[in-house]
Amino acid sequence: MQSKTMTIETKIKSEDLYLDLEKYAGFHTNLERILFNDLSNALVIDSNLRKTLKSQYISKYQIHARLYNALWNDVIGKINSLKELHNLDIKGIKSKIKAIEKKIKKAEKSLSSKPIKCNVQKIKKDLHRWNRSLNKLNGRLNKPFKLKMMFGTKKLYRKQWTVYDNDHDNWLGVWRNERNNHFSFVGSKDETNGNQLCQYDQMKNQIKITLPYCFKGKYLVIPVDFNSTNQRRQKQYFEYLHEATKSGQALSYKFLKRDNGCWYVQCSFEIETEQVKTYNGALGIDFNYGNIVESSVSSTGSFTDFEQHKFDLEEKTSNQIEQITSKIIQKIVGKAVKENRSIVIEKLDLTNCKQGYNKESNRKVSLMQYADFHSKLEMKCVKEKVDLIKVNPAYTSVIGNYKYSKYFGVSTHIASAYVIGRRGLGFKDKLTKPLIHVLHWGEAGKFQKTFWHGHHWSHWSFVSKNLVTSLGKLNSLYGSSMKLNALKTRFNPGFCVVGGLKSYIGDDFLTGDILKSDA
Repeated sequence: MQSKTMTIETKIKSEDLYLDLEKYAGFHTNLERILFNDLSNALVIDSNLRKTLKSQYISKYQIHARLYNALWNDVIGKINSLKELHNLDIKGIKSKIKAIEKKIKKAEKSLSSKPIKCNVQKIKKDLHRWNRSLNKLNGRLNKPFKLKMMFGTKKLYRKQWTVYDNDHDNWLGVWRNERNNHFSFVGSKDETNGNQLCQYDQMKNQIKITLPYCFKGKYLVIPVDFNSTNQRRQKQYFEYLHEATKSGQALSYKFLKRDNGCWYVQCSFEIETEQVKTYNGALGIDFNYGNIVESSVSSTGSFTDFEQHKFDLEEKTSNQIEQITSKIIQKIVGKAVKENRSIVIEKLDLTNCKQGYNKESNRKVSLMQYADFHSKLEMKCVKEKVDLIKVNPAYTSVIGNYKYSKYFGVSTHIASAYVIGRRGLGFKDKLTKPLIHVLHWGEAGKFQKTFWHGHHWSHWSFVSKNLVTSLGKLNSLYGSSMKLNALKTRFNPGFCVVGGLKSYIGDDFLTGDILKSDA
């Protein structure tokens, strides 16, 4: 079974209810900010604190216990997010410190060993600059973590001194509107209609919100339309909602006011579909900066065709990038449905890739938005009932480069996508015979141990680290002129083993036991 959280949205057309929604939103978000301040000032956040605050909030603000639980879950989610962001920031700072210390060590070594040949003045300036950066980073690293959050965004808060410098009252209205333009209710399977405080009635086409005791009315009834036949693109999504309502799933609601002044309601729920096993092969997907590649793999593991989706990420907003990737996802999933294939994708974690000191690479990783692409692809596969397989990305680029790139006459990205597809179907990619020859004669001792006792991924790790060195030793030892590209072609002893090397090895070695181990 594949499961994914789906969110659908519809506009609240009854404008006479907008004032009531704004009033409740102000009350709800104000309680959320107060609870955040109480938790941020608490020494320990545990169940005892939750019980103590619960009784205080229920008596002081006249709210339901369920509303307090919803507020607690929202605030705890924000606190956990802040802590996770702090941990990522610490990792990035440590990575930058390590890179700067490496530069300082290298510069000091050059000053001590070769003071005449090197540019002493330039190196001293660089050392001074790096030491200043190192002191700043150490200061950030040793700074104690404190829970703080700006509700309404820092960007808008700072505009009171720039954009709204002469009109503070106007800024205050915009600021309050930004802080109080949303509220939400988290659902649960144990509650009636999936949510105790906010319930959707399909027969009456309305949502009923249970108001706190401090409000005059008991309920706020909002007419909604989750049955629209005019919106063809959302008709299927509405059917998913009706199925979730009948099956008693948890339904979470979020009300928000957009810049056009209208209120909208979003409903989130889990959808589950059975994985449809395919026997016609798979599509391997390789995600890169500005290029998404798909390679078709047959059920026997053969390479059939490929397609590249190139796009420009420079000077594009996040919404534009999202639209570009959404169109590509539709094409990929549509092809998988048409050809009855599975989709294979790597399980990548790009957070560590942004912790370096190279701003250019960090910017490219940020523009890639791999997590968003992965989430949308997974959601689309669930909707279309396409089997999505996630594989380990270990050495897919190395295998594609050295084994299939020149063999099929394609780029490394296409070959990597092919390796990903094969791995999703359960095929293994072992070393080619030319690589075994070179590694055996270049690094015989190390290679034998890895080859006979290591996993086949460790073989490719050995290739990436020792192939150039092994080839250099081989050429210098036997006076041959073998080049790296020669190792990427189909195995041919007369072509790969050239000059004195073939005469030294002899034809007997070409059929030796070491080659018989390659499946």
